[in-house]
Amino acid sequence: DWSDRRRNNADRYRALFQDRGLDQLLGLPFCPDLSGHVYNQFVIRVPERDELRQHLRSAGIPTEVYYPYPLHMQPAFAYLGHREGDFPETERACREVLALPVFPELTESQQNTVVDTIAQIYA
Repeated sequence: DWSDRRRNNADRYRALFQDRGLDQLLGLPFCPDLSGHVYNQFVIRVPERDELRQHLRSAGIPTEVYYPYPLHMQPAFAYLGHREGDFPETERACREVLALPVFPELTESQQNTVVDTIAQIYA
């Protein structure tokens, strides 16, 4: 039931972002039709991630950055000898990812508030 509600919330986010023309500005999660994503997180990609995160925080909307550092830059993998710049797409993704609320009890009204608050940045 929780997974179904998260999937419904993810589908609603996609529709809301599309309705407001934001689907062309944000990187939205992709899930092939044949898979069963449970959307433990709904992670968007946005170049101005930190600005958007602060804007959402000021509106009382929690977000999270789950993977702020790429694996090759973490101390546990230092022995591999990689440096900043070795994996530029991975590094860029770590600067751009932002998880939005997607918990099962999230209401349609709350999602509208999240998307409307994001739309304010692009107005």
